Amino acid sequence: MSEGDIPMDAEIQRFWSYCRIGFRGEEGWAFADGHDKKADTVFSEAERIGGLTPAVGVMLEGMLEAYGNEPLHVLVSQESAKTPRSGLTLHSITSGHPSRWLVKIDSKLSVVLPEMCFIQMAASFSIDHLIELGFELCGGYSIGDNEYRVPVTTTSRLAAFIDGSRGMRGIQEARRALRYIRNGSASHMETKMAMVLGLPCSLGGFGLGMPEMNREVNVGVRNRTANPLAKSSYRCDLYWEKGSVSVEYDSDLWHTGPSRIAADAKRRSDLALLGIRVVTVTNMQTKSRLALRAIAQLVARYCGHRIRPRVSDFWKRQTKLLKALRL
Repeated sequence: MSEGDIPMDAEIQRFWSYCRIGFRGEEGWAFADGHDKKADTVFSEAERIGGLTPAVGVMLEGMLEAYGNEPLHVLVSQESAKTPRSGLTLHSITSGHPSRWLVKIDSKLSVVLPEMCFIQMAASFSIDHLIELGFELCGGYSIGDNEYRVPVTTTSRLAAFIDGSRGMRGIQEARRALRYIRNGSASHMETKMAMVLGLPCSLGGFGLGMPEMNREVNVGVRNRTANPLAKSSYRCDLYWEKGSVSVEYDSDLWHTGPSRIAADAKRRSDLALLGIRVVTVTNMQTKSRLALRAIAQLVARYCGHRIRPRVSDFWKRQTKLLKALRL
């Protein structure tokens, strides 16, 4: 699907209305379960302020459950701004907030566009968390949810929004993070692997350069004639054009068995016929720093690259990145 084909308004509504809401702390992402007793109070307060519908109230309640004791920040129009009693922090919309920042998800409730959310988070997120967020917004997944969703924005949309929002807090950080974000990640783990392998050594990565995510490789008529059982195309989780290398993440969601082993072997053979070398990464390997280094060295060799950190405290920086990514 091309960027122009993305049904932005509908997908933004779906994303903000139904995605699992979480917050990042020192230990990473946190999600709350059960009913937060203060939700009813805040729901009533939201109704008092804006006359929100029950459907929106349910969504707000879900946000509050997820955020625990964190206040929910709400934009309100100048004339409707009132002092909330609990749980809500209000920010007034002024003429300086163009309507292009907002999209309606209810008759009386709008949310900021994903691009604006990215800039807002840039003012408080670390660079690694901001890159991680950008991959999620431009990818086909939500953290905490294994189901596919259509990307809610793209790197070009983020770039255009950043260029059109000069002077805002967080702009410089957003522009810096955008250099490393790629479209098309299909899972949170793919994003983590792309960051660990691709980010520069100064940010804790192995400095291999950011890969293409889920690059489609066409088998071609000639190769299908030679191998009639081959698929017409394959997608490579992480792909480096320079070395024709595909790094594939083997999730624990799938059980290993004879049929799976045979399918994986056939896939590697088909890609080998196209001159593509496949490096498989298992969940167990992602938990080992030595294993990650071995994978990075193999990819680097295929790409004709040498891993040479030019920062004296590289291992300290990598430890910080791995901790931020919960690896």
